[in-house]
Amino acid sequence: MKLRRVLFHIHLYTGLVVGLLLSLTGLTGSLLVFSHEIDAWLYPQLLHSRPVAPGQVIIPPDQVLQAIREQEPKATVQFLAPPRKPDGVYQAYLKGGRRAQVDPYSGALLGVRSPTGHPVGFLFDLHTKLLSGDNGEQVVGVGGLLLLLLGVTGVYLWWPKKGLREGLTVQWQGSWKRVNWDLHRVGGVLVVVFLSLIALTGATLVWSQPVTDCTYRITNTPPRPKLASRPRPGKEPLPLADLDSRADAVLPGAQTTRITLAAKPTATVVIRKKFPRELHPNGMSSVYLDQYSGQVLRVENALQAPAGPRLLNLRYPLHIGQFGGPVMRAVYVLVGLTPAFLFVTGCLMWWNRYWVPRCRRALRQTEGTAAPLEQLRPEKDLQ
Repeated sequence: MKLRRVLFHIHLYTGLVVGLLLSLTGLTGSLLVFSHEIDAWLYPQLLHSRPVAPGQVIIPPDQVLQAIREQEPKATVQFLAPPRKPDGVYQAYLKGGRRAQVDPYSGALLGVRSPTGHPVGFLFDLHTKLLSGDNGEQVVGVGGLLLLLLGVTGVYLWWPKKGLREGLTVQWQGSWKRVNWDLHRVGGVLVVVFLSLIALTGATLVWSQPVTDCTYRITNTPPRPKLASRPRPGKEPLPLADLDSRADAVLPGAQTTRITLAAKPTATVVIRKKFPRELHPNGMSSVYLDQYSGQVLRVENALQAPAGPRLLNLRYPLHIGQFGGPVMRAVYVLVGLTPAFLFVTGCLMWWNRYWVPRCRRALRQTEGTAAPLEQLRPEKDLQ
């Protein structure tokens, strides 16, 4: 059997098997490109704030924690995200996945949402885990790898013999079968680079730890040493505002995007920061501090990181189109729609290839004029 015929069948049946999955992840991914804007539009009362008096400054993080503990005494705060804009809010990530919104000027608890209790959260869980936890996440990762396979086999099958112009032309004057065939080929090859990039980065995010370990080995990057705070008898942890100011001193010009609280007495407090030049929307620069003495234990500047961490830090921005501004985000929206388009056009070709000839053959058999199935040429009949 010729290589082209083998790859043709691999491409065909892989697309039929995972087409619905890729269509679902693509459509939800298109919506999530503008997830923050959609969420703020749907819930302005939760995600927008306004200072009571001109020049009023936001309250410190410890006051936010106190407000949450008073109104949600059973909640355990794991992360705290300060507002990044004057009209933003504090967001506290609670154990169990819930997220609390706190007014940064009054300290009032605006609301507490479950991970999937709102449209954007539901879409995110559907996109990343198919609403099925870790098992769904693994399925999504496998789907990403199969999308890469579809891209490679698709380019091979598309490769024109008479130049690129032939491969990028849609014969609109032909039959609808021919137009459908051309739209599938041309549409697929125009977005194959973006789809492959999204599929690859998505799969590496699903299996993040193995990918990180492998990248560190390949780039000869030393593993991160384990850090710990040193509890002192009778000494309470320092206020988060003091720790944040120490992080500002070692990474000047970077904005705090998340504060990871110490989960136990020996744990460190991690201040995550973002430089304006970083592509990652949340930044990948971090400062690790002793929660009692405020000693800076480690500084990770994403702009000066070794090759391994730099490569890993690019995965999420490349996956969501966080480069090139609004134009690139709009491109990613369109790219996310293409798996569904390719699935529909591919199904139409499969229907024409396999079922229409069989229906005709069954009809001819009743008339005694059936043609043998061996005479059907798969790629020709797909047109």
